[in-house]
Amino acid sequence: MAYNTVGQKTVADCDLAYTILDSLRSLQETGETAPRLGDDIVVDCYTHDLLPVDNGTMWLECGSIGLFRYSGGNDICKVQTHLGEGKKLVMTDSLKTLLHNAWYYYPYDCWTGTYKEDTLSLDHVSPSDSVVDSVRIESITPGKPGNWEEGSSISFYLLANEDREDVSISLECQQSNDNIGLGDYKTIQLKKGQETRVELSFSGFNYGFEISIYIDQTRVTIWIYP
Repeated sequence: MAYNTVGQKTVADCDLAYTILDSLRSLQETGETAPRLGDDIVVDCYTHDLLPVDNGTMWLECGSIGLFRYSGGNDICKVQTHLGEGKKLVMTDSLKTLLHNAWYYYPYDCWTGTYKEDTLSLDHVSPSDSVVDSVRIESITPGKPGNWEEGSSISFYLLANEDREDVSISLECQQSNDNIGLGDYKTIQLKKGQETRVELSFSGFNYGFEISIYIDQTRVTIWIYP
C-alpha cells in the first residue's frame, strides 16, 4: 500500500498534452477487467488515506477522454473512479515515454532516483544548463540504524563546469505536501573540472518520503523507502 505521498501536476494546452490524449484514445482493450482496489474516494494531493496501490501509481484525469490508472510497466486501465474497477488496456512504449516526459519535465537540470533496501538508483532525466555537470551520490544514512527521523544525512559529489563562489545549496525533506521534515542549507565553492564533496543533514520519516536538493539550476530528487 502507498501512504499519502500524492503529487499532482497539470499539463496545460500544448503539443505534448494533445499527443498524450490521442495516444490514450487509441489504446486497445485487452478484454480483461482491472479489479476494484478500494472504496470510491477522490485521490489528489490532499489525500490522507492509506492507499491500496503500489508506490508510483499514476492517475491520468483527461476530462471527456476519461480517467486512467497507470501502475507502471504495462499495467494501465480506464476507470470510472480512482480506486474502482476498470477495463485493462494495451500499453505502448511511446505512451510510456510521453508520460515520463510530461511528469519529469521542468526547466531545470533534473536528477531523480530511489533508495530502497540499501540500493540507490539515480537517473539524469532532464538535462539543462547548470553549473553542475554531474552528481555522484556517495551515501545515504539514517540517523540511527532503521531510524530516519533524526540526524540522517546524504553525502555526494558535484562536478562543476565553471568556477563559482558562494553557491547556495539546500535540501528539503517531505513525506507529502503538508507533512514536512527538517532539511539543510549550505554555501559552497565550486571549481571547474573538479568534484566537490557535500554532506547535508535531514530528519525524515520511517516510511516513504523524498528529499530534494537544489544547486543552481540542478534539482536532485530521491525517494527513500525505509
